[in-house]
Amino acid sequence: MKKMKKMFYLVMTMICMHVMAYPIFSPPVSAAAQTLEVRNLSEPAGSLGGYDYSHNSKIINAIRNVEDKVDVTGFGINRDNLNNVYAYVVRMFPGMCSTPKWSCALDGNDVTEIRFTYSQDRQTVLARYQELDRVKEQVLALIDPQMTDMEKALLLHDFIISHCAYDYDNYLKEEEGTLKNLPEDDGTAYGVLVLGKGVCQGYAMAYAYLMQECGIRCLYVNSKTAEHAWNLAYLNGQWYHIDVTWDDPVWDQLGRVGHKWFAISTQTMLSYDEKKADFIITDIGGQVSLPASDQTYENGFWQHTDAAVHYYQNRWYYIDKDTFEICSYDFVTGQKKSIGNQKADKWKVWDERKIYSS
Repeated sequence: MKKMKKMFYLVMTMICMHVMAYPIFSPPVSAAAQTLEVRNLSEPAGSLGGYDYSHNSKIINAIRNVEDKVDVTGFGINRDNLNNVYAYVVRMFPGMCSTPKWSCALDGNDVTEIRFTYSQDRQTVLARYQELDRVKEQVLALIDPQMTDMEKALLLHDFIISHCAYDYDNYLKEEEGTLKNLPEDDGTAYGVLVLGKGVCQGYAMAYAYLMQECGIRCLYVNSKTAEHAWNLAYLNGQWYHIDVTWDDPVWDQLGRVGHKWFAISTQTMLSYDEKKADFIITDIGGQVSLPASDQTYENGFWQHTDAAVHYYQNRWYYIDKDTFEICSYDFVTGQKKSIGNQKADKWKVWDERKIYSS
């Protein structure tokens, strides 16, 4: 009997030691939470608290390859910074097609493994990445190697607006409380570029994704007060704010493309909307402060049209919103020409808003 008791205590001790050595917890979001899901990336990313961002690529590659887990031992991820690391990694991977939920294994306070749960099966998610890659290649084929970075940024800005509609219907339903959450795709580059529908997060992700594929630094910016996301791009040696979402009219209007929020300074942006004053810029390493003071392009030729601009053989073509003349513009020389006496047709839609053909 004594031997049996000793054996029982020995087995129980070994079990306890095993459990203590590898406990599995969910992040401290709530007592009942078992997985982490960051739905609203308008929230500031916050402090990364010791996270070693040199490991970004390992986590991002695991998500890109639709793996179910990744070893993060020694990455500096812990209970306190896990939520912020999650939001940060999502922003640093603008081409993400499916945002997985996270759960983790802990060794004391340190996260040793992150486990991913996707909303779709692996083959479906991989197929979505292939679809996004195809669209990306089609868009990049429009880029002329002779273009300046500002011209590339303009082309991508107008492409997204011309091919995507803000998901205003579902946005209103969420505001009214008749829809619990917006569709996941609305906040992704996949939703904007492949499905043609999204909200501000998706627009900002899609724009950053395409810009980065062109070799241009383009960062994710968000404001908690404005409940909004946009981009900061490094063009011709200066930083500029670019808000693709707010240049896309809602409801969607065929042919209409705004340029009010393209390549503007912080001062100008805040003169348009002071609620954006608490904006957060996310770059490698977390939150950063970058100057965007140049106002050189705030009277660019694109400001004189309410329609998309088109590039052909080193010149840009557009419809002047005041004269309705079809004009061409050489970005390098600054030379503007009217194309004969031709004028674009205009017509009205049901709500009296004007739409211009191009």
